[in-house]
Amino acid sequence: AWLEQLTGLDLQDNTLGSTGRKPTSGDLDLAVDANQVTKDQLYNKLVQWATSHGFKPEEWIKKTGNQVHFKTPINGRPDSGFVQTDFMFLNNIPWSKFTLGAMPPDSKHKGRERNVLLNSIAKSMGYKLNMTDGIYDRATNKLISNDPDKVAKLLLNRTATRQDLASVETILQS
Repeated sequence: AWLEQLTGLDLQDNTLGSTGRKPTSGDLDLAVDANQVTKDQLYNKLVQWATSHGFKPEEWIKKTGNQVHFKTPINGRPDSGFVQTDFMFLNNIPWSKFTLGAMPPDSKHKGRERNVLLNSIAKSMGYKLNMTDGIYDRATNKLISNDPDKVAKLLLNRTATRQDLASVETILQS
């Protein structure tokens, strides 16, 4: 909530990975709609905050790839400690939340393992899985779908749904 107030962005509804799903986290992974705000706009807002509080921005904020990393004071209070926030700039947040979401609690595997399995299945069928955009035809590089239910039917079987893609275990059962 503090980050939403600081940035003006919808963040609590756009968590990725285990953020908000586990009691504690080493970092916060948050999706930012790249169609609504740029990395530079967010970066400049965070620099303004750091500067106004007497902090050196280079010690608090970094830009890499499609992300802005921020040394975030817990609940906005430096005396409470810090957590790293990774603002990930994405074009398709619903798809990204699906592919970059946390595994079900009963899974013995991490999300990256599920995604390697999905990409392997896709590759064997002439497709490629893009974690932030959808599934593409390998030969033409055309987007086939970014709807998890359609992707499940395409990769697994015609009765499959997004729940069948939820974990390594559910994929192997389908």
